[in-house]
Amino acid sequence: DVTEWFEKFESQTVKWDNDDRASQVVSFFEDMAFEKFKIMADEKSDYVKIKQHMIKHLTHVNVKNKKIEFYSAKQRIDENVEQFGHRLLNYLKDLGKNDKTELEKHLTEIFIDGVSKSTRRLIINDSSLNFKEIWEKAKKIEKCTDEKEESVLAINETINAVSDGKHQQVVENVSKKPLCQFCGKSHYTIDCYHWKKFQENKKDEGKFIRNYPPRQNQTNSNRRVTFSSQSYSRSKRNSTPERRESPRTIKCYKCNGMGHFANNKIKFKKIK
Repeated sequence: DVTEWFEKFESQTVKWDNDDRASQVVSFFEDMAFEKFKIMADEKSDYVKIKQHMIKHLTHVNVKNKKIEFYSAKQRIDENVEQFGHRLLNYLKDLGKNDKTELEKHLTEIFIDGVSKSTRRLIINDSSLNFKEIWEKAKKIEKCTDEKEESVLAINETINAVSDGKHQQVVENVSKKPLCQFCGKSHYTIDCYHWKKFQENKKDEGKFIRNYPPRQNQTNSNRRVTFSSQSYSRSKRNSTPERRESPRTIKCYKCNGMGHFANNKIKFKKIK
């Protein structure tokens, strides 16, 4: 505001008279203000005339710039709906009555067009409402949207934490060495020193068994059962005693004869 600028300048130069102010005020003008100062025909040494001239010409430029900023206003990234609404109202604060009335007619329209896309989608059909009503509705929508985003963010963080925990567990399982089936320590059974000594002893005794021996501390469900060829043959013979048992061990309980059962006794006729 040009008037406010001159008031601030005068408060900082209380000890100066108007002649001093007239000679020094020009040094504070920027490009546009200096151009407006140069078009003064005379009385450039009169501070009061300079002040009136600058307020007259720069105020028009200031209003024009405010209108341009108002019609192109958009909600900034670091700005919420409430702050954006206050910024639009500030454009109207220092304007004249006619200019202010003109901009107030488009206030709701500019607000709807300037808010974020997610909020605008929910209020675009409410242009019939006045500015305060549409402003309050937009603030409620933004609050609900922020709470929803925070909730989704919290859920995603929980999912990521669980996924990271599972990934860490997989890495630990992969990097963890297997348990030896013989001694129970963290190494492969084939690399176990005690298992190798056990194999060497079995070779010396002529009783080498290829399968891993069961661990003593294993449960019945996880214990590995091994069979030798001799035990398998023996179990097969015992499964059908009538056919597998040796004739020498079979005795008939009726005739006390050897080599047959009572129900399989063969009767021979005497040859005359």
